[in-house]
Amino acid sequence: MLLVAISINGQSQALIALLFGSKISTPKLVMGVQLGGNLSFQTNSDYKSPLPNFAFGAYVNYKVSPKWHLNTFLTLKSNRGVNGLDTSYSIFKPLDTTLTSTTLQRKLTYIDLNPEFQFLLSKSFAIGVGPVISILTGAKDYYKGTKGDAQVTEEYNIYKKLNLFDVGVSVDLQYTLNKGEGLSINLKYIQGFINPYKNGVNPSAMTSFLNLGLGIPIKSHKKEDFDKSNEEKTKK
Repeated sequence: MLLVAISINGQSQALIALLFGSKISTPKLVMGVQLGGNLSFQTNSDYKSPLPNFAFGAYVNYKVSPKWHLNTFLTLKSNRGVNGLDTSYSIFKPLDTTLTSTTLQRKLTYIDLNPEFQFLLSKSFAIGVGPVISILTGAKDYYKGTKGDAQVTEEYNIYKKLNLFDVGVSVDLQYTLNKGEGLSINLKYIQGFINPYKNGVNPSAMTSFLNLGLGIPIKSHKKEDFDKSNEEKTKK
């Protein structure tokens, strides 16, 4: 029930940002939508390649001072995993034992909450660091193999074999167009500190990933906010 409530609340916040961001946003507080992709890794594991995935969410950026911002990212769909994981780490064996050239892809899906303290190096560049709390919403193994002349994929739900939470830290480099007032581009590294697998499940590992994101601000349409913003720019 807790997971469902958090998931619904997270989706609601993203929807609020999309639909009402222009009414909530002020010169000091900006809401927006975050789109991007993850490239994830896993320690203590033999695999062929990291798994690229799509990520989607929202953010709220509060300007604490001219040099310090509190930027909170809520990623509703943050996928992680690896391609070509050694089948010795299998949680469930393929039902079809006649498959040949079998490969294993593991895909984990989380909701990430990531409040970051950002220091502005200039009007456009900022560096940030902050904690990351991740909640598992889905986990699947995909066995891909050959049977005769056909390519076959078997899918297994491994959600119950994994821990519900992960906790980590993020390091972020952000570039914002239009002297800090436009679209933002984030290059972020996130390191998890908790083994995603429950006791008795191999491997004992930690996950990490690179995220490249595009932030789309939803600014206020109120005339008084534009006037305040222009007044602040004039003073600078």
